[in-house]
Amino acid sequence: MQEKKLTEQESLELINSMISNTRTQLTRGAGVPFLIWGYTTVAVSLWEYAMHYFNLYWGWGWFALPVIGWALTYLYSRHSKRQEYVKSYVDRAIYAVWTVFGISVLFAFGAALVYNISMFFMMTLLIGMGTAITGAIIKSKVVTAGGALTMLSSTIFALRHMYLPEVREMGRQAIFAYSMNDMLIFAAIFFLLMCIPGHILVRKAKMNDANSNGNVQRA
Repeated sequence: MQEKKLTEQESLELINSMISNTRTQLTRGAGVPFLIWGYTTVAVSLWEYAMHYFNLYWGWGWFALPVIGWALTYLYSRHSKRQEYVKSYVDRAIYAVWTVFGISVLFAFGAALVYNISMFFMMTLLIGMGTAITGAIIKSKVVTAGGALTMLSSTIFALRHMYLPEVREMGRQAIFAYSMNDMLIFAAIFFLLMCIPGHILVRKAKMNDANSNGNVQRA
């Protein structure tokens, strides 16, 4: 059977289509984990705030954060594997980045417990770094900017702990060095700088899908 030779124009169209499909898969694949971890972090932060507000046993709810986040991410990855999508080098790079930063966050969490320092500062800084790197890999200005702003916002916790005596005193009395307002600031940062970029990525991927389907139908 003789293979059909593509013209130069057809080859360019095929390459552009492959690039567009890959970018669509990447933006969708990056957007959903941002939503999972963003909303999980917001929910756990607000839960811990409520526990502390009503003088209930609090502090250990943070250990549920990685459990819930990884469980939901695993379920999403299982769902994604059912779709016709071959993992690329970029996918593996993103996975490696977040594996390293995920382990680093666990170490930071442990350090906050042992040395009674602000866990929010270290966690926000590390997650912001991972987000900025992910944005650079998938060439998303929204994600890169979100990661950079997350890194910058981590200084809020350091400055509060440094210059506000009541924050330092609250840290001495708690399992971790933070105050109630730190929990609300932490939730706000993750909502603004992870959930919103995640929604933007997912919406962009859906729009690209719609445009691709429209082009196929017209063809």
